[in-house]
Amino acid sequence: MSQRLRRVLRLPAVVSHSAGMSFATSSFVALAQVVRLGGGSQAWLAVLVAGCRVLPVARVFAELSRRYPRAEALRGYLCAAFPEPFARSVSMLYAFVMVAILGTEAYVLAQAASAVLPQVPAVAWVGALLLGSTALNLRGAEAAGRFQNLVTCAMLASACAMAALALGRGGPGLTAVPAGAWPQAVAASVYLFVGFEWVTPRAEEVTDTRAVARGLLLSVILLTGVFALLAAALGRPGMPVAGATPQIAFARGLGGGAWALWMLAVCLAASSTTFNAGIGAASRLLYGLAREGALPPPLAALSARSGVPAAATWCTAGGAVLGALAVALTRGFVGLIDLGATAESLIYALAALTLVRLDRRAWPHALTAAAFAALAVFAATDGGPAVPLTVGVAYLALTGLRRGPRMRGARRAAADGSPDPASAPAPR
Repeated sequence: MSQRLRRVLRLPAVVSHSAGMSFATSSFVALAQVVRLGGGSQAWLAVLVAGCRVLPVARVFAELSRRYPRAEALRGYLCAAFPEPFARSVSMLYAFVMVAILGTEAYVLAQAASAVLPQVPAVAWVGALLLGSTALNLRGAEAAGRFQNLVTCAMLASACAMAALALGRGGPGLTAVPAGAWPQAVAASVYLFVGFEWVTPRAEEVTDTRAVARGLLLSVILLTGVFALLAAALGRPGMPVAGATPQIAFARGLGGGAWALWMLAVCLAASSTTFNAGIGAASRLLYGLAREGALPPPLAALSARSGVPAAATWCTAGGAVLGALAVALTRGFVGLIDLGATAESLIYALAALTLVRLDRRAWPHALTAAAFAALAVFAATDGGPAVPLTVGVAYLALTGLRRGPRMRGARRAAADGSPDPASAPAPR
């Protein structure tokens, strides 16, 4: 019988993992893109609209996690309503997007560190945070959770204080929204919330399964307020919103080198929480997929001392390093924001559609599925690698839907509490 993860995470850790994963250094690049698309100082409205659209998604993932509180998360949800090959293909794409976003984060952090302290090699900052996050996760979920709670609280409070001080120097004005850019601004705002649902692979580690549902909702509300405040500050007239480090230029424009150092500290905290939560979530997803036979069995091995999937943790960290190198070579960080927004919008649409197929009373979530399918199109048409990604996802969907019987037993499992067929090992 497979080993199980230890239940050590409480509600504060769920919220900090969810919010800390989404609030990253690359969020400032996404905010700058939202400012450009959303008409400058009105960009905060696009963030609010995106936050209101993501709230129903939080409810969807909360319900799916309640029904199937397992480490493989998305695969288990999709297996309940779609053919298993389709669920496996989408889950593999999901894991790839996780690692790609961690690589993007590493690159953007390196750019920010080099802009403020060029005398320190950027690779030193990235390497230290990646190794530190990996070591924390290898020590166990409890140690990583305590770190996440502390740093996330300090980081969000510091970012809000900086934005409030900036707005105190002159409130946001009203500027015209560029014609046709508003849908793209809302779609780009979805990237700001990327990863909030990545806490669902930790469902087997929470002490109370209701904590995942509560944590998801609290995290989205918290992130919406913080990002809207930052968008209002960054969208003030005359603020620079271009390049890989718009947050550093913004800080220097407000108060010179001291503000730039403050912003760098916020970036280091943001990246550390993203790495810590991202490595933890992605490693649990890989562990869950390996435990069900979808990935090599060694990834499902748990450390006897810490109770964490050590091989999956190292695999995730290595993937993040490779992703960072790929982004550094191509310098396609802006395109990867579109990639992340497109992929996450598609995942959100699929999750909502899954809940509708499992429970006909959840039909209002069909509107959520349609809304995020449309946002995925807007994000993909903004350019970058999101376009071929969308084509690839469509191909995987058509291939997966043609193969394999539909796993109807999972619907019965949700109703009568019988074993979930998604937990059965896939045939080799």
